[in-house]
Amino acid sequence: MKAALIYNEKSGKGAIISHLSALKNKCKAKGVELELYKAGDESYDFLKNEDLERYKFIAVAGGDGSINITVNLLKKFDKSVPIALLPSGTANDFAYALGIPANYDRAMDIALKERRWKIDLPSVNGKYFINVAAIGNLIDLSQKTPPHLKQRFGMLAYYMQGLKELKNIKSSRVTIETKDRTYEEEIVFLVVLNGRGAGGFRDLVRDAKLDDGKLDVLAFKKMNLAELSLLFSALKFKRDIKSDKIIHFQGSEFTIKSSEPLGTDIDGEKGEDFPLVFKTGYESVEFIVSDRFSG
Repeated sequence: MKAALIYNEKSGKGAIISHLSALKNKCKAKGVELELYKAGDESYDFLKNEDLERYKFIAVAGGDGSINITVNLLKKFDKSVPIALLPSGTANDFAYALGIPANYDRAMDIALKERRWKIDLPSVNGKYFINVAAIGNLIDLSQKTPPHLKQRFGMLAYYMQGLKELKNIKSSRVTIETKDRTYEEEIVFLVVLNGRGAGGFRDLVRDAKLDDGKLDVLAFKKMNLAELSLLFSALKFKRDIKSDKIIHFQGSEFTIKSSEPLGTDIDGEKGEDFPLVFKTGYESVEFIVSDRFSG
């Protein structure tokens, strides 16, 4: 039997490189031949040209952005194969939601158990995402955090950059159109979640489900610097957040509009342009999950 590992050598300070031989041996001991493909041209050609029905799974070693690219390519080439995760990004929000540890050896053990689960695959403007789409100047910190800080400080780099950005946060007017209601609000940032968290804030919506055919929308209204600082602290320390400054709703189809040039982010990478049309509940993708994952 075969399996493949697509690895992003730039993620996690390149730590995956020194583990490749051990991971191949672990798979071999289970009767699985593990093929290695570097993220980029190698992985693109593999996903495009190979008959993936011959593979037990494809493992992705990288962050949410690496998973996003793999999923979108599989859909582009109309191919289907279970995806396993070997977290090596900065935040690894999606892997956390699936119960996958940031330890290559333990993560490969989970992959080899092959406990499969179909996860909703939402889209924005026709492009698929796995975990989060963000709008504004706070949640999309991954775009503004210098790469050398991510390499040196990991998740702490996001918090450092967040504190730096707080004083620069400005509100912007957006319109959110759902089937049942239209919201028009001044917001400082907004996230559309498939999972529970984003940007290292892993429990923004603690009861969110990845297979319920719905997305969770959190819009943070205009607030002063003191209120924003308290909110940032609450997010960091995973406290329960109840505030009239936050709009929260679930939906399967909705559109977000803005007349201002707001930044967008999808799974940690630059996102789509407005208007943003979100859909979920129509497609799914199969991931290998841990024993403690329950939807």
